[in-house]
Amino acid sequence: MDRAIRKKKFTAGKIFLLFLALVLTVFLGKFLFSREFYRTGRAKLSRITISTVSEENISREIRSLGTVEPESRVVIEADEGGKVDAIFQASGVSVSKGTPILRLKNEVLEQELEKLIQSREEEKLILALSSEEFKRRELEFRQRLLEIDFILAGLVTQVEIDTRLYESGGIAREKLSASRVELDFRNRKKELFISVWESEKTIAALKEELQKRKLQSIENSLTQIRRRIERLTVCSPVSGILNLEDLFVGRNINTGEAIGAIDKEGDFKMTAYVDEFYLPLISIGDKASFSDGDAELSSISPVVRDGRIRLDFFLLPPLPGNLISGQTFTLSIKHGVSQMKMIVSDEGFYRDTAGSWVFKLVDDHTAMKTAVDTGLKNGNRVEILSGLEKGDRVIVSSYSDFLECDKIILSGEI
Repeated sequence: MDRAIRKKKFTAGKIFLLFLALVLTVFLGKFLFSREFYRTGRAKLSRITISTVSEENISREIRSLGTVEPESRVVIEADEGGKVDAIFQASGVSVSKGTPILRLKNEVLEQELEKLIQSREEEKLILALSSEEFKRRELEFRQRLLEIDFILAGLVTQVEIDTRLYESGGIAREKLSASRVELDFRNRKKELFISVWESEKTIAALKEELQKRKLQSIENSLTQIRRRIERLTVCSPVSGILNLEDLFVGRNINTGEAIGAIDKEGDFKMTAYVDEFYLPLISIGDKASFSDGDAELSSISPVVRDGRIRLDFFLLPPLPGNLISGQTFTLSIKHGVSQMKMIVSDEGFYRDTAGSWVFKLVDDHTAMKTAVDTGLKNGNRVEILSGLEKGDRVIVSSYSDFLECDKIILSGEI
């Protein structure tokens, strides 16, 4: 007897398991794919630089560019601003104190000087006119006073005549009284006239004093302006070798701007900049040499700029006779003892990793991220303390495109 074949059915549990397996498969594949894509970079061998780790001696001396500088320098500053009108001395020449170096032109000061001169002449004219006006009025006063005295003299005579006539009975008492009243009125009027004139004289004297003070103020301003104009001619503050900035006729110079310096003749030092990694190895008193002489380290700047520190050196006698400020020499700084170090060149990778890791080639077409410890750095040479061996090949060009990568696949021929 035939049996009916039962069709297989997918239960809810089986469907859930299948769905879960599918999700896990997709997630795992996506994770592995994205991780491989994210952590692996690709580069052409022609676009990168590869260096081989070598063993070298870098601790016995440091080479740097030394620059001759004056031991003592006096900066020349412009006391007044203006435009360069003439240059009298060339940079590098020996000058004495007070020697004119250049002349500036300041149109504002020149215009102010002209205005003050014009104002002074106007005030002088006003003062002269005021003086003549006072003299004229004084003459008028004297003339008027003379007339008053003449009238008073006549009135005095009239009163005397009227008095005798009254005593002889020739005139009435009223006539004598009228003459006396007239004389008294004229006397008081004279006193008032004199008082008014004294007041006018006081006012005129005060006006003259104010006018003179104003004129003196203008004279003082003129003196100051002339001194400022004189300072437009810049002179050497001391004797020595002149060093000018980039000056040319027509250049604008601001008040207080440095236009150059005076260096004391024959008194020089040398400065150099070295990588900050050398700071633990150097000390005051270290010797250095250059093509024309020897030097001794005198000071170490505590300030680090762009990964470098400044060193100052005494120049040891005998000094070269042809030294000038700004001259440069290759300076060899002696320090420490001779030791062999593992070295790799730096063509940009150090800036990206701070020397904490590199891409080391494991074969001709694969480079892996490798942790390293680095020590001294001088120019493009980096000391390797651990993580690499002599003969290892390392990508030493910039890692800017591979900072998130663990591996780099290289294409092309080495």
